[in-house]
Amino acid sequence: QSPESTVWTNGNVTISFTSSTSVKTAKWKKGVHSAKDVLASGTAITGNSFEVNENAKYSVGVQDNEGRREVEIIEITNIDKKPPSKVKSLSAVYTSGKIIVTWTNPTDSDFAGLTLSWKKGTGSETPVELTKDKTSYEISDIAPDDSTYTIAVTAKDDVGNTGSTAETTVKATATAEITKVELNGRTHFDTVQTDRNITVTVSGNNFDKLTSLLVQVTDGSTNYPAVTATIDAPNNKATAT
Repeated sequence: QSPESTVWTNGNVTISFTSSTSVKTAKWKKGVHSAKDVLASGTAITGNSFEVNENAKYSVGVQDNEGRREVEIIEITNIDKKPPSKVKSLSAVYTSGKIIVTWTNPTDSDFAGLTLSWKKGTGSETPVELTKDKTSYEISDIAPDDSTYTIAVTAKDDVGNTGSTAETTVKATATAEITKVELNGRTHFDTVQTDRNITVTVSGNNFDKLTSLLVQVTDGSTNYPAVTATIDAPNNKATAT
């Protein structure tokens, strides 16, 4: 057989035979059969080989010019056409000019890798080949232009079978984000200080998207009432006392 029995394949296997005498008739039949059965109802072999596409035992029967008959049985076990499982929990979020994609890989023993593809709107797809240890991927340089991106992830196994595709969409819409929180130089109070105020300055990006921002103090066990910050959207800052 080719590929040989120790080599897995998701294609067909070729079964070949040779004979020490001239062959008048050669046929094959799935299952274990006698030479008489194979030659009576089997499928004729053109040349000295034929292809099969599933694991099973196959009987090959020949008859030479003198009427002698022979049958041999070969078992094929190295065909794998079963696709791997679908990736789970696929999600995508847009932040800071990039799309962050995460998922959970299948647990199939022959799981070998992934193909991730993404496209903007109805544009062309960009495929990315990933190793089986990857559970996330970042797509960078994405402008916040409210476009919808489609992301698809497909698992594949050792011989190239591909599973069902998991797909999700995300909109590239700018959102506010906080990058820094600063105090006005006061890091602690002693017991005699009467001025108990601290000015908190919050910096970030896209503060024009904010509708409100709250600042809250905690001592590790008690959360004190939140204070509404004053938003300075053009400068992407907010302050609260």
